[in-house]
Amino acid sequence: MTTHHPRKFPVVLITGTPGCGKTLHSQVLAADSDVKMTHLNIGDIVKQHGFHNGFDEEWKSYIVDEDRLLDYLEEVVNPEDGAAETAGFILDHHDPSLFPERWVDLAVVLTCDNSVLYERLKARRGHGRVVNTAIEECHFQRSDEWAPRLSTLNAAVASDYSSASIEPVPCTQTYRLSHSHAPPLSPSQLHLDRAQLTSRNYADNKIEENITAEIMMTCLTETRESYDENIVVELKSDGSGGDNEVEDNVGRIEGWIQQWTKDREEGVH
Repeated sequence: MTTHHPRKFPVVLITGTPGCGKTLHSQVLAADSDVKMTHLNIGDIVKQHGFHNGFDEEWKSYIVDEDRLLDYLEEVVNPEDGAAETAGFILDHHDPSLFPERWVDLAVVLTCDNSVLYERLKARRGHGRVVNTAIEECHFQRSDEWAPRLSTLNAAVASDYSSASIEPVPCTQTYRLSHSHAPPLSPSQLHLDRAQLTSRNYADNKIEENITAEIMMTCLTETRESYDENIVVELKSDGSGGDNEVEDNVGRIEGWIQQWTKDREEGVH
């Protein structure tokens, strides 16, 4: 049986139906949190390390080898020689039931209005909507905020549209953003590459599956079944919380992280 080492820093699961903004929230939290948090994008880890048994062409997704994946993550999140001393972790994944309960200190479920989710997933169908998809994922809310958020776009993608204004698919509201005011971006600022942005070629059956899952609250139900109800938090991620919804959500999570860390320092469990 694997030993559960006491942790100095928390492990936060951010989950939800694809299209609800898990990766965006995870990236912002990792960047902004006063407590250092390492973002673990599970989908990327599966692809990068080959923790899968091939690609399902019908559903356009990898068949995850859960045993190999969890063995790898065990050494990251709960290493044999003791808990991580320098950072907490953010588990970014759509399947909350994948992880052992002992790993997770807070489980955040992002939920989304079905009509908004449909538009987001539809925008993932192919290359022609790549910039709209990326902008939608970044939740641009005000024209004066768009430049810093462009840091999540790849320079190659941005340059393809450098001479045009971009009108994104609505997530909170629709904003017309002029590229002419964009500052130069350093390589360290660029997190998404063209392959990532164009790989989400969602077929109709996959869109239908995800919309149905959100209607049935599958992810929320599975999270509540997998973890103590006291650590499960539901947050809306469809724009209904206003222009600063992502920042507000991340602020709530960050406040919890700070309190958790303080309690551990004071010996409160």
